[in-house]
Amino acid sequence: MQRRALIMDGHVGCQLWQRAVLRELGVETKVLSLRKSDARPQLPRHDNPVSAREREILKTIKRLWRNGGGRRGWNKVHAALLRLACGRRDLAALFGGHDVLLGSYPPAVGRLLFDLARDCNSRVILNLGNRCTLNGASVRKFRSFAALLTEIHESREHVLAAMHEYDFQYARHYLGLEPRKLYVACHHLPLAPHRPTRDAVLIGPPSTPAAPRAPTPFESAQNMNAAYASWRAKNGRRKTMRFERIRSLYPNYDWRDLARHPAVVIFPYSSFSVSMAELYEMNVPFFVPSAEFLIRHRMPQEIVHHRCQAPPHPRSPHPCSFHDDARAMAYWLRFCYFYQLENAVVWDSAADLFQKLNDCDLPEISEKMYAENAARRRESLRRWGAALDNTSGRTNHG
Repeated sequence: MQRRALIMDGHVGCQLWQRAVLRELGVETKVLSLRKSDARPQLPRHDNPVSAREREILKTIKRLWRNGGGRRGWNKVHAALLRLACGRRDLAALFGGHDVLLGSYPPAVGRLLFDLARDCNSRVILNLGNRCTLNGASVRKFRSFAALLTEIHESREHVLAAMHEYDFQYARHYLGLEPRKLYVACHHLPLAPHRPTRDAVLIGPPSTPAAPRAPTPFESAQNMNAAYASWRAKNGRRKTMRFERIRSLYPNYDWRDLARHPAVVIFPYSSFSVSMAELYEMNVPFFVPSAEFLIRHRMPQEIVHHRCQAPPHPRSPHPCSFHDDARAMAYWLRFCYFYQLENAVVWDSAADLFQKLNDCDLPEISEKMYAENAARRRESLRRWGAALDNTSGRTNHG
């Protein structure tokens, strides 16, 4: 009998890649997005509710989610209002036909999924997508949410997972839990060799906050181009190079556009983002600043700006929390997505960046990325297969 999964959360990138890996494993997968609107490419029409009643139920869920059930936590009141508005039978008809209910971002979606799973005899995979606590959450709220995550983690049928290394270590530090490693792998993109046809080096990632809390060390692409021209003249280099911000070139970008460029320089605004993973898995040579560079320019406050109000778990293997001091920042930065990559090129200054862009064999780097990404996808399929076996009632934790 074919397995069926339903993905429901607020991040279209997470929906896209996880839907793709499930379908590659032969799982019939449907998506109900909790986003109000998406700037990213839309999911196909057949992934949306097809009946008027399904659209009505999703509209009710979205309204309750946005009016307090989202980041602040779904609770018994929201659940009661949903059942009153939609009826248990209709909710069971929509959700109960799925073996697995899957969500990622924000992690508070786990409350909603767990509540629906209880009524609909489904199982939950909660794949933590951006740290398991809310920024500035009170100790009381943290403990309440931690109890839910612990219940999911310790159950035989449900799965608590982490989407990348930082969230895995975060859960170990504050919860004393070790989620499954269902790390991001962009199965929704074709795995293809990199064949650049344009000359501009991209400045990314493409998805950045609307109003960044602090500028990058290079205030603009023009500033970066001027700095390179000065370095080139000083060092007698002939190779010309032009830098362009992704969002300036492509207000509504497509992965095919980005794959045409020779390299990308990343100024990370988060410990992880799907848009960064997409760039890397298109095998575009990937240049990232060193942890020391980020700390010198006060960028870690932007990358991981949370401050958990709860103390570390007694079983934490980590000696410090991120916000303790500069040494703690350096310790935790190593778990960020862009420092977990085998073939990312790390640079420590503007001169170091320009020299590496001039001297590195970009096609060779891209070929190594291709092999790394192919291995990542094979491992992704293995881990997801094991997780699905677990939600079928098995207890193998491979």
